[in-house]
Amino acid sequence: MIDLLLKNCKVALTEGIFEVCLGVDRGKIACMGLEPSMPRADKTIDLGGKVVVPGAIDIHVHIFSPGWISETFWTGTKAAAVGGVTTIADMSSVGEWQTVKVEIFKKKLERAEKEAVVDFSLYCGEIYKEEDLKEIPEILRMGAVGLGEIMMCEPDPIPDSMVLLEAMRIASRERAFIALHAEDREIIQKSVELMRKRGRHDPKAFTESRPDIAEAKAVLDAAILSSEANCRTHICHLSSEKGVEALRTAKRIS
Repeated sequence: MIDLLLKNCKVALTEGIFEVCLGVDRGKIACMGLEPSMPRADKTIDLGGKVVVPGAIDIHVHIFSPGWISETFWTGTKAAAVGGVTTIADMSSVGEWQTVKVEIFKKKLERAEKEAVVDFSLYCGEIYKEEDLKEIPEILRMGAVGLGEIMMCEPDPIPDSMVLLEAMRIASRERAFIALHAEDREIIQKSVELMRKRGRHDPKAFTESRPDIAEAKAVLDAAILSSEANCRTHICHLSSEKGVEALRTAKRIS
């Protein structure tokens, strides 16, 4: 006996797409096969030939950050559910909700538990200075999935290398990880200055002021620090071929 039988559904396997039945028990897929071979179920749903896919997990969302994003856990997770995302990981908030204090993290957690309609996890951060690290170990032990998104370029302020290294050491000790927005500050600043000197304020100038090398250098810098700290590091939203090449090199380093 199982909890739920999904019949007349299609699933994509390595061998192709098949019309089968799925048996769900205690919230997990327990069996798959043709209807005559399936166990009895408390409830049966006929999907009429629809495709069944696993729920997606989005480990990088910015939902709850009052004063910066006009979003709530209620609206954000409803949108996630509509898109087939059944688990989200919300990045750290900023401003008065900067999640570097236990009290603030508790309030954010309570808000998420009350409003979210899908499974969720929370990051802690943003990390700007050494003082921001004081309560991070306790927050990680409370269940924060990691530290992030930590900016390596902008907006000001950003953590210097020693603060970032210590954050990585804390994450390593607590068996967590760091999520980094990898762009080299100096390269970006000089590139922006160059665009302004040329009188460039068009949309394309924004892209040109962020050359691929800025991402690649930041990835390699992060790799050196994470290797020293023995810290798992996630590079957020890689956007260039040079960045991918740098990440491959970084994996060999660390």
